[in-house]
Amino acid sequence: MHFEDGVTVHYHEYPPEEGNGQTLVFLHGLGLDRTIWNELIPYFTGHYRIVLYDLPGHGLSTELKENSLDWDFITADLRRVLKALEIASAHLIGHGIGASAAVQFCRSYPECVDRLVLISLPVKIPADLIRRKITERKRLIKEGVDALAAELAAFKTSLPVHTSAFQIVREAYRRMNPDVYVGFMELFMEGDGWKELKFIAHRTLVLAGECDPIYVTAASLAVGVLPSASFLIVPGAANMPFVEQAGTTALWIEQFLHRKDSRPLADEPLVRELRDTLQLFLEEGEKQAALAQVLKIDLLGPFRVFLNGREMVDGWNRRYAKSLLVYMIFHPTATREELCDALFPQISGKAALRNLKVYLNHFKNMLQSFEGGSSIVSVDREYVRLLCLLRCDLLDFLKELEEIRTIDENRRYEPAGRLLARLPDPLLPGLYDEWFVAKKNWLEMEVADLASWMAEKEEQRGSRQRAAAYRQMAARFLFDREPEYREGAAVNGRRGKTAEERRRKNG
Repeated sequence: MHFEDGVTVHYHEYPPEEGNGQTLVFLHGLGLDRTIWNELIPYFTGHYRIVLYDLPGHGLSTELKENSLDWDFITADLRRVLKALEIASAHLIGHGIGASAAVQFCRSYPECVDRLVLISLPVKIPADLIRRKITERKRLIKEGVDALAAELAAFKTSLPVHTSAFQIVREAYRRMNPDVYVGFMELFMEGDGWKELKFIAHRTLVLAGECDPIYVTAASLAVGVLPSASFLIVPGAANMPFVEQAGTTALWIEQFLHRKDSRPLADEPLVRELRDTLQLFLEEGEKQAALAQVLKIDLLGPFRVFLNGREMVDGWNRRYAKSLLVYMIFHPTATREELCDALFPQISGKAALRNLKVYLNHFKNMLQSFEGGSSIVSVDREYVRLLCLLRCDLLDFLKELEEIRTIDENRRYEPAGRLLARLPDPLLPGLYDEWFVAKKNWLEMEVADLASWMAEKEEQRGSRQRAAAYRQMAARFLFDREPEYREGAAVNGRRGKTAEERRRKNG
């Protein structure tokens, strides 16, 4: 399909064999093309007029001109496709960015839309997370598009890598234009369509895969805003249920399209009041989040610090800044004396306090929200406080470890395996303060306990290779420890003091 301004839109159309007068238009996700719908289309051919097309810069459609990418351009592109095909209105079925485009189009051209199906709708994803993803994926692009394609296919689906469906997804990503991919991610960071949702009066079906770690939450938030929406979670699928569970996805879409309009429960006064109240909570929470300072620290592996999404790289190896931060992760409010006892146990009280005064000044300047801005560290004559929302991978790990220890053994296997799979090597590197070394030793013993338990379970399941891997993990954390621990490791993962005794000792 060629237009006067030189733009080419590549599309494919399936005419109906029996006319119900309805048209389905499919909008694919970021980095993909129209062929990604091939598993789903056979369920609808013959009954509907079907149009698949490549979004701007994707597939065989014209590459984007510099600075031409915005939502107005994308919606106008779809509008002229419909005009050229003489389609007055259609059901829009979108995935990912395609779902966002469907929302934007419905807001701009409501008369052209019958119903909406939004699959893995990306909303309310933090801008700093998108920035980090852009950086990570630019790094992968430098290695070649194959590396990015493999990473995306693994992240977007729950499919085993040897399956044909996984290969279809990976091949689709291999055909993408990396520059367009990054450009769309940057566009999404500017606006994700969240504000438009409450103006969408059309009947809407929102779908997400049960294995999707992100979009189930995003979709549930979207449904709370959409005035007339249904939300279904597709079992056995992640981000692409139309590939992973095409039959179930098609059935649910078909049922939705044939469902007759009825009086929505949202018209009930009680329901309206409840929705308005929940919306108020969400909006107020957004305001608080916008005002909040968010400090994120990575400790399990390489030490990294982010303040409001901006990485703080320099200065941590000077004037005990790193030691102060790590202590305050566990003690967000601490007295000067507590800091001195933990960090300078070998220095006398007055000398330690004098040194601390200098170190705190450097530490406070390190944690400014921007150059010359306010610091998230509050210091008075007695107390030092972190005034921020604190996120730390070590705290999350400790919380999850404790939860696993408390659940029934019959349900412990899978979460324990997932937790141990995330462990970096080395664990907690570059941290040598006495108080922290004690905590690290305790954590290593707990991990060794859990790895030994997993080894036993794998032996019982007949998985000798996995059992050996877990025994090797336990040995890694027991290496060079006191003999009482090493000797006891061979007996049911118990070494000298029991795990319960160690937990009580270390809080």
